Amino acid sequence: MNPLVQNLFIRSLGFSYLLAFASLLSQIKGLIGSTGILPATEYLTILKTKSLGFFNIPSIFWFDSSDNFMVMACLLGILVSFYLVIRRQKNELDLVEFASLLTLYLIYLSFVNTSRDFLSFQWDVLLLEVGFLTSLFSLFKTNEFASNIFKWLFRLLLFKLIFMSGLVKISSNDPTWSSLKALDFHYYTQPLPNPLSYLIHQLPSWFHKLSIIIMFVIELLFPFFIFCRKNLRELAAWGFMALQLIIIMTGNYCFFNILSIFLCLWLFDDSTIKRLIPESLEMQLSNVRTVSGSLEIISSFIKNRLDSVSSIDPGHRLRTKLIKVLIIAFAVLTIFLDCYFIFSRSPIKLKTRLAVVRKVSPLIQPLRYYFINNAYGLFANMTTSRKEIIIQGANEDLDWQEYEFKYKPQNPQECPRQVAPHQPRLDWQMWFAALKPRPSPWFMQLIGRLLNNEKEVINLIKTNPFPDKAPKYIRALLYDYQFTSLDEYSKTQNFWKPKLLGAYLPKTALGLYRN
Repeated sequence: MNPLVQNLFIRSLGFSYLLAFASLLSQIKGLIGSTGILPATEYLTILKTKSLGFFNIPSIFWFDSSDNFMVMACLLGILVSFYLVIRRQKNELDLVEFASLLTLYLIYLSFVNTSRDFLSFQWDVLLLEVGFLTSLFSLFKTNEFASNIFKWLFRLLLFKLIFMSGLVKISSNDPTWSSLKALDFHYYTQPLPNPLSYLIHQLPSWFHKLSIIIMFVIELLFPFFIFCRKNLRELAAWGFMALQLIIIMTGNYCFFNILSIFLCLWLFDDSTIKRLIPESLEMQLSNVRTVSGSLEIISSFIKNRLDSVSSIDPGHRLRTKLIKVLIIAFAVLTIFLDCYFIFSRSPIKLKTRLAVVRKVSPLIQPLRYYFINNAYGLFANMTTSRKEIIIQGANEDLDWQEYEFKYKPQNPQECPRQVAPHQPRLDWQMWFAALKPRPSPWFMQLIGRLLNNEKEVINLIKTNPFPDKAPKYIRALLYDYQFTSLDEYSKTQNFWKPKLLGAYLPKTALGLYRN
């Protein structure tokens, strides 16, 4: 067992949850509140008409989907996450720790299952998969047999995450990957570039091609080092972390890469961690006193009672064996599902792959909305152009005024911003909306909210050109955006070159989209 790695990882997971809930808190009313873009209450009502309930699509918002309750759920997630980060170290069964992890999983699962488009990203399901696995692990981390199995389950999850990221790029047959030209487009076509994205884009094409080769080595070769001896395993960890740090520096992907780095902890042992982390820091973290002290006393009391009962119970050994069987069964199921997801994305013959998928899919459908096992892999097909939607409003005089968003590219002279670890969910969805030839239902809901000047939705946007009275008309124009060259920037001070492509949404009045 490696108690230092175990405890450090649980702290790290708590930090990831903290980032996720803190980012969500300021947006939740505008996204899925009662006057938000996709109200959770309306969605749950539709599900009820289809005879679906908590066990089909688990969410605490079945019981209360009011705005205040969702905000309280976010605040509870922040508080519990913070507790996990600063809690006292324990190398024994900690029921409060287990309850905290399970609470965080359930709250975040509730948001994912009711937010639809806005929490449908791979980092959301990765957080749930890691969170569920960690909550189970916390129950058995003091048992050497169980902790070793969970250690390898975490390593297998990391293998799946990294390996599938490379695999999807190959299996997609995208010519930009096969020709090593993908990074010629990536830095300005990604959803939310950051300041360094602009500078890296200016580098020569050979640099981008070399970067892709190194990336494929890390994503397709290094994952197999996870199953090798210690020095190769640690080499893989450093490679994975270096790749994730580069992505963090050149893009805005919220907590995704941070959580991926934390997963690499499972490739080290305590002796390595002790060399990397100053002992004084670990001592300070271990000695933190929190308001949860009374809860820990209760946890210890319950544990002692359970231990005393077990010591006199003749069926204790039988239950221990049963627990081992259940853990092995869970491990086998996890490995099976991991292999299924990897196989479903592999570049083998299509007919064989589809045959396997058809046979296995019905078996995993009941687990779909629990997100305990998922497929991964971003940018299977690289976008080679960047389209941006500019929303404008006007009154009878048709003097069109732009709604400016907080983070997505719009003003050509505004430098791309560093946003992560925060994720502005609306700005992200605007990137996806621009890829589609027709407005999505959520986009039309957004237009309706803007025509009503709904406060919570307006709060998601940087500037409202109609603060006193809602506009009578709204339209949306589609532009092509590209980074300027350094020479162009020196002449114009513009980071972007916008080019009008045409109308995305024609002039629209309130009557058509009143809710």
